[in-house]
Amino acid sequence: MTTPLGYLIQFDPYQGSTKCAYGDISLGGTVVMKRISHLPDNLHFHVYFDNLFTSISLLDRLAHIGIGGTSTIRNNRLMGCPLGDLTKSNRGAYDYAYDPSSHVALVRWMDSKPVTLASNCNGVNPVMNARRWCNATK
Repeated sequence: MTTPLGYLIQFDPYQGSTKCAYGDISLGGTVVMKRISHLPDNLHFHVYFDNLFTSISLLDRLAHIGIGGTSTIRNNRLMGCPLGDLTKSNRGAYDYAYDPSSHVALVRWMDSKPVTLASNCNGVNPVMNARRWCNATK
C-alpha cells in the first residue's frame, strides 16, 4: 500500500497460498480485504488494484463497507455480464453494463485490444477522445 505520492506504507510479500478468509471473494479478494483492514474507519477511501485481485463480489463487498474500488477485470470473472465482443471494432468503440444491486459498473473499450474496467464508484461518463499513435498510419 502506498500514499498518493508513492511512498510505501505497507507491504506483505507473497509467501505461498493462504486460506481465503472472506469466503466468496477468492484469494485475490482476500489480499485486498486484508490490506484495507488497516485503514482508519472515519475516512473515505478509493482503492485501485490489478485484475489479479478483481471480482464482482469483491467490489460489492467494498461498496457495502463504504470503500470505492476500481480495477481492470479478467473476462472469466464477469459472472455472465453481457458486454459486447469488441475484437472486430475500431479503436475507441465501447460497451458498458451496470448492476444496481451490487453498484458495479463494467466498461469495455477497444484499444489495441479490448480492455474491461470494473468499478463500484465510477461510471462510463465522461467519454472523451484520446490522441494515440498508430504505427499503421504514422
